Amino acid sequence: TKEWSEYVKSVEAYIPTYNGDVNMWLNSYANTVFRGCDYIVCLDTAIGWSKKTLAVEDMQYRMYFSSTYSKLLYKTGRKEEAISILQEIINYTKDKNGNYAIQLAKMKNGEKIW
Repeated sequence: TKEWSEYVKSVEAYIPTYNGDVNMWLNSYANTVFRGCDYIVCLDTAIGWSKKTLAVEDMQYRMYFSSTYSKLLYKTGRKEEAISILQEIINYTKDKNGNYAIQLAKMKNGEKIW
């Protein structure tokens, strides 16, 4: 957890210095935490990063970023919120049988998605 705490601190320090559209970077950092960390404080921070990306106007990017947000919510025990967001993504993308649908089924069954 110490390494993840340092990672999060580094990202937090870097964000204000970035010039440009930070959304792709925030999503990437949040997804990295999702995939490798189980420490709730770091996951909660990543949720904050991910939530910031949802303000993007482009719907394709918003759906992409929402997927990361949904996974983070799920991993932190916010299952119903995660499922609701993932269902919105599926409704928008019409991805009834693809990766989002598989992920949704796993969430509904309480299975690990990381």
